[in-house]
Amino acid sequence: MSCSVVGTAQRYVGTTVTVRGVASTEGKVTTLSDTQCAASLSLSMDDNASKKRDVSAFRRTVGEKGVKADATVFGRFKATGDAKAPYGIDVYSVRDVNELPAAEGG
Repeated sequence: MSCSVVGTAQRYVGTTVTVRGVASTEGKVTTLSDTQCAASLSLSMDDNASKKRDVSAFRRTVGEKGVKADATVFGRFKATGDAKAPYGIDVYSVRDVNELPAAEGG
């Protein structure tokens, strides 16, 4: 993920962004994170986006328990009002998804 997007998040609210990071799902929340700056964004994939093959495949991949994937996400950047992940992306498309091996000992 571009740490600069998170670092200057207010500049990007309401705009379309393309960011790369590691996606994972915990409960019903999918997040995109970057270990470089310990930042994370929540990902919203509504029914319209889920009809797209790339988004539905991505959702299935990271929806499995413990599965993480490196991916490039394109969508609308927004403020969420959530203290844990104050910003998020309404996902329009996903590219270059690479499932990551399970963490050692995890």
